Amino acid sequence: MKILHHQRCWWLIFVLGLSITAYQRVLRGDRHEGLVEPLPQDPLVQVYFNHSLYSQYLEPYRQQMRQGDNLEEQIIDTISQAKSTVYVAVQELRLPKLAQALVKNIKRG
Repeated sequence: MKILHHQRCWWLIFVLGLSITAYQRVLRGDRHEGLVEPLPQDPLVQVYFNHSLYSQYLEPYRQQMRQGDNLEEQIIDTISQAKSTVYVAVQELRLPKLAQALVKNIKRG
């Protein structure tokens, strides 16, 4: 019975040590160490992700680093490069910079 108790204690210490080590690696930003880089994309079809371990950006509104692609910036760049028509289908538009880019494009003609 005493041996079983000691095994449980060592097991608990081991799991606790692993948890602390993993948490420290996340705080240091080592989360994507050892992952392969994403595959190259077709130049005509670009894919972006709002959650990704391969990229990060500074969110402009709260000034926080976020994992993933800056989707707002990608959309604004696409709008600014439009030569004739921009079609927008949204349920709700809560990004001021995106709205400003649309207005700027309308005034540009």
